Amino acid sequence: MQNEREEYYINVLKNSLMSNWAVARSTELSVILEDCKGKIDMDPSITSQEKAEHQQDLNEAYRKVVEELVGCN
Repeated sequence: MQNEREEYYINVLKNSLMSNWAVARSTELSVILEDCKGKIDMDPSITSQEKAEHQQDLNEAYRKVVEELVGCN
C-alpha cells in the first residue's frame, strides 16, 4: 500500500517522463530521480527525519515506475 507522499512522487516521475516527450532532448529517469533527491536535501522546511522519509518514498516511487515501464527493476 502506498502513502500519499509516495503517490505524489510517482506522479512527479511520470509527469516528468511525459513532459520529456515534448522536447527535443529528453532527460533520463535516473537524472530526474537525482534532481528530486537534491530538492529534498535542500528543503529547509523539513527535518532530517522527514527528509529520510521523503527519500525512502521517492526511492519506492522510482522502483514502482521503473517496474511499470519495463516490467522489472
